[in-house]
Parts: sequence; C-alpha cells; structure tokens
Amino acid sequence: MVLVYVHWQEQGLPDKRVELVELGIELATNDEGLAEFVVPIGDYTLRAYEINRGGPVLHFIDQKITVILNDEIRVDVVDCLPCV
Repeated sequence: MVLVYVHWQEQGLPDKRVELVELGIELATNDEGLAEFVVPIGDYTLRAYEINRGGPVLHFIDQKITVILNDEIRVDVVDCLPCV
C-alpha cells in the first residue's frame, strides 16, 4: 500500500491530485490530505500535481517509490502555501 500525505506543515490539503504513473491510477486527497493506493509489489513514479515548492507552482512533481511485500510506503508531499 502507498499512503500519500499532501500537506503544509501539519495541515493536510484536500483535493490535491496524485497519480501512480505506471498504473495510470489517479486519486484526489481527502479532507485530511491523504490518498491511499493499493498496488502490487513494484517500482513506481508518484506524480503530484500543482505543488508549490517556492516560486511558480509546478505543473507536477515526481517521486520514485518502491513497494515491497507487506509494507506500507508513506510519501510526504510538501505544498508550500505561503510561497504562492
């Protein structure tokens, strides 16, 4: 399982679009900033859309992840709200 947390500091951000590129699975974060993918073992690219890292908002950012047997992968994506 891959658990994605899109946030600024301790505030989860809802309705952020995240995708596992290789599988073409796209979800939106819930009210707590979380999105949960249940996927087979493998290497994936997590893509998060409209994330601000300082400067102009990036169309998307990519992060490589590896899912192994019986493991929960947690991916933190920081979206800088005051950087807008």
